Amino acid sequence: MRNIIICLIPLFIAFACSPKKERILETSSLTIKIDTLRIDSRDHLFYLAHGIPAAKLSPDEKYLYFYDGYMHSIDQVDLQEKKYVSTIKLESDGPKGVLTRQQMDYIPKENGNLFFYTQRNFIELDPKGNLVYESSSLQSLVDIPSEKRFYEWAKISPNLTYLFGLTSTFKQENMLAWVSLEDSIYSEVTLDSMSYRDKLKVTLGKNATMSSVISAAYLDHKITVYHADGIDLYTIDPLTKEQKFHDNFPKLTDRRKPGNFPKTGEFMEVQSLINLEINYRDLVFDDLNKRYYRLASKRDENQPDKTPPKYKYLFIFDESLRLIHEEDISKMDFQYSTYFVREGKLYFYQNRNDEMEFLIFDLILD
Repeated sequence: MRNIIICLIPLFIAFACSPKKERILETSSLTIKIDTLRIDSRDHLFYLAHGIPAAKLSPDEKYLYFYDGYMHSIDQVDLQEKKYVSTIKLESDGPKGVLTRQQMDYIPKENGNLFFYTQRNFIELDPKGNLVYESSSLQSLVDIPSEKRFYEWAKISPNLTYLFGLTSTFKQENMLAWVSLEDSIYSEVTLDSMSYRDKLKVTLGKNATMSSVISAAYLDHKITVYHADGIDLYTIDPLTKEQKFHDNFPKLTDRRKPGNFPKTGEFMEVQSLINLEINYRDLVFDDLNKRYYRLASKRDENQPDKTPPKYKYLFIFDESLRLIHEEDISKMDFQYSTYFVREGKLYFYQNRNDEMEFLIFDLILD
């Protein structure tokens, strides 16, 4: 790992540079130790124009996998040895056919194989890309009405127990649905407490609407539904079907988008105004410390176009998803579009002159 020093002193935050050249950001209740990790490409050409889509950790958290959209492949890097390992090339057709990134999901297994969901069926590839398993068609396992469009955005749980995702809003109410891969039983639940998001939709034309991203993730043995419009979220236990709505009230920023933008208009014009309001990002779970992390951001109206949002906030939640700390990290200059938890630390992917690097936050609560 390569340590760095960047001395920044935001309001009411004391900053100290340690003798080991590691930067430490301290408040009355949180210390953030920051380090960097650079990956040796070993002459492999990483395609980083679109970041590292579909980033997945191996079960032992030693390896990181991600999708290369240019080569239509999965790259593997060793986070312990800090180097590129291998590439699994994907095929678009045939028994091993995997379509685009948006049309698949995959899970790294303990034996090094990758288990894919292809919208058509399930397949498993070994580290050399050989087909070792191919399921029957999904439609033969469970019949789901086509208007729900469940198969288009579904994901696999890391324990390979559930296929889950959000149903379409085009012809019916948006719902969270899942299929048990053990008995092929289909279940779904409504998301009533998120219906306020309907008031934030923007009409772009006769048949086009725009709304913020809503996502589902399998975290801490539950399916969690969250979105960009607010801090609120749902957790669903797929085994018991118990559903909980979680809301919190941050002090540093809005808990929800105020919606002070036109609800009709041209895309770019309206989007620039939406970006002035809070935008909540992915929720991730720290299994070692039993807590959740989430970032949020918003732009300033005086910012130059195409610059990163000026305001950034870090939120920490306990295992029950109660907000226990929030931090204004706007003064910290780093890329935060892709982040994940490894060994109890928060990793942020950084593209440094087309070199793969990670900024590592060790978050210590007093």
